[in-house]
Amino acid sequence: MFRNKDTSGFTLIELMVVVAIVGLLASTVLASLQNSRVSARDVQRIQEARQLVNALELYRNQNGQYPCSGVSMACAAGTAGGAAEVILKNMSGTYAGMAATLRTGLSFNPNRDAINATSLAYRVRSTSGDDNGTDPTSYTIVVYQEQPNTYCEINIGAGHSGYTYSNCEVSGF
Repeated sequence: MFRNKDTSGFTLIELMVVVAIVGLLASTVLASLQNSRVSARDVQRIQEARQLVNALELYRNQNGQYPCSGVSMACAAGTAGGAAEVILKNMSGTYAGMAATLRTGLSFNPNRDAINATSLAYRVRSTSGDDNGTDPTSYTIVVYQEQPNTYCEINIGAGHSGYTYSNCEVSGF
């Protein structure tokens, strides 16, 4: 018995259907992996914010107040310029030198953030609403979150009144 050569193997249509199904499955997997990466970066930012809170609490226990965020780490209440916003993640902005001082003084070394250079900021409380009238008894940490594409804040004590973000959803604060 002889076999007909035309009946063996797969047809072109069958191969195209299989390739299309594999491509659809691959794109679904890649999309879900991207969401996982975004969630992982958000969790990392919150974790670094927790580490910063711990470092700030250790500093307060040793020095009686939180570090200032403008002119120097140690400043008296009411110091002008003592409550400026300091970007701690990539150390950018006007107070990059102060960010380096804070990171060294607090032994806080977060990873660089390729998505948002201002993803983690620290600001000691101000009684005048901006950066004058420094009140080193409380502070605010601002954290960027990719998932809702916005910032959230962690307030210790009264916090800084210059922010109107929602609270970060973290336990223990």
